[in-house]
Amino acid sequence: MIRILLLWVAGPIIYTTRNAGLTLENDGNSADHMLSMEHLPGVEVSFTEAHQELNRIQQSREFRASKRCFDFLHYIVTRTLSGEEETLKERTIGMELFGRPASYEPSDDATVRVKAGQVRKRLHDYYASEGLADPVRIELPSGSYVPLFRYPDRVLGVASPLERSLIDAPVCAALEDQPRAPLHWAALLHRWKWLLASLIVVLTLCLIYLGIFQRRNASSPLVEQFWAPLVRSENPVWLCVSTVPVFTQKRDPPNSFEDIVSTRDQFLAIGDLNAVTRISEMLVQRKHPYRLRVGTELSYHDLQTAPAILVGYSYSRWNEISRQLRFSLINNAVLDNGHPSQWKISSYPADPQLTQDYALISRFFDPDSHSVLVEIAGISYFGTEAAGNVVSNPAQFSEILRGLPAGWQNKNVQIVLRVNIVHGSPGIPVAVASHVW
Repeated sequence: MIRILLLWVAGPIIYTTRNAGLTLENDGNSADHMLSMEHLPGVEVSFTEAHQELNRIQQSREFRASKRCFDFLHYIVTRTLSGEEETLKERTIGMELFGRPASYEPSDDATVRVKAGQVRKRLHDYYASEGLADPVRIELPSGSYVPLFRYPDRVLGVASPLERSLIDAPVCAALEDQPRAPLHWAALLHRWKWLLASLIVVLTLCLIYLGIFQRRNASSPLVEQFWAPLVRSENPVWLCVSTVPVFTQKRDPPNSFEDIVSTRDQFLAIGDLNAVTRISEMLVQRKHPYRLRVGTELSYHDLQTAPAILVGYSYSRWNEISRQLRFSLINNAVLDNGHPSQWKISSYPADPQLTQDYALISRFFDPDSHSVLVEIAGISYFGTEAAGNVVSNPAQFSEILRGLPAGWQNKNVQIVLRVNIVHGSPGIPVAVASHVW
């Protein structure tokens, strides 16, 4: 909209400086062709067309061979379409997509730059073969992490032969054949008065548009509705991360089970810690207070005083609460109404070679504590980290919440996520099931 308004203003400037007093007569079609010539890449492409093109790319040979490259492309496309392109910085991508710690420095780790280069190459190869006839193209300019969307025949400043034949010839002929009118300073001043007024109107509209755009993209309404039952409380939210159970031996080798004892509240999984860090940052951004607890520091009495977010509960005593729900976690699988489901991992949760994990996001009213609880946990800590990344990322979380049935905002919600693990880092999760009641 802003670009079209600027073209509307730029027209009188070109008209006035090149040929004061000149009048052109046409059939009304030339203006339409001029606009089509001035379209910037991405202006014409709708959200639906961009998502459809992303789906076609996902099925291509180039991106089927590298899911990590598609995850990268999906991440930057989703962020851009959600109006968050300003967050597409190397450090942010490294932390959110590749699981780098808060101390991550891009100058010491070129993972993001290397992956962006691979995505550019695969996009180039795709559009040179399978995607040659695609109606829309997604491009990643060199030196940028913000993708562009355009039609193949719409490039800035380039018109098709048909457009040139319809525009250039009549306009040039009119300019050549029309006699020059004498330049009158009064007429010129009159035109510049209108030009100045037009500029003021355009700038005002731009400021109004930017204000509305920023308010619209400050936060997602769906995400706000998910967290509303927790943040509407005046009390600080309890944020609890579970400790990992570790067993030690009284003697080596042990002679009986009595020689093996549990070490409580001593160790935290890195993925669980990353998840609770992201969630705490999200609460700070929302300016809602929270109180952090680790392991058994959070009592059942505490749950009666304020809402709570329980992270990594699958191996803690809070797992008993989720057993009352449709979906729950046990050992290496997701239970569906207490029965093993198809969503299970192929190995034990602590296996460093794990390639896939599952996680649960649950928000429900607990009748015993009379509080709203949110439970976020994976079968392994990879799933917990991925789920924590999702709930603290408005663009990704909104995409998942859109798949819930109407009216979920005022009901209990459970979402089952599947996440692929690549080189020891969780990818972007995909919702495979949900339950609202």
